[in-house]
Amino acid sequence: MKTQETFAANTQYGDWKGTVAADTHDLGDIQQWLEEEGRLKEDDLVCGIGSYGVDENPFLSVLIFEGQNGRHLRHALMESGPIPLKRLNLGLSIDDFLRKFKRLDVKLSTDGCLNNRTITITKSEEWD
Repeated sequence: MKTQETFAANTQYGDWKGTVAADTHDLGDIQQWLEEEGRLKEDDLVCGIGSYGVDENPFLSVLIFEGQNGRHLRHALMESGPIPLKRLNLGLSIDDFLRKFKRLDVKLSTDGCLNNRTITITKSEEWD
């Protein structure tokens, strides 16, 4: 079944918006793990990751550019139309998902008001 969507974070109300950055783990990343589990073909490339929900069973997925090892992904990105990707829903706990990254940085602000803005921290306190 083909569906189209925009690759952007979205929640029911969208009260908080922001950005996320992650570093691949030295012990192996999601691409390598999926290859070892036999879930990717030889030339498949994981090019997107999604997570939705915070309860015990969040919805975790990867987006896969199939069969060309990313060689044609750059060309697809230059085109104005939708990019054909396969979605693979993962049966991972949130802890196992987070272990696939070395570092994860999440920044959220009310309605995205601070996105890509320079800020000055005038005071920093610890709450134990």
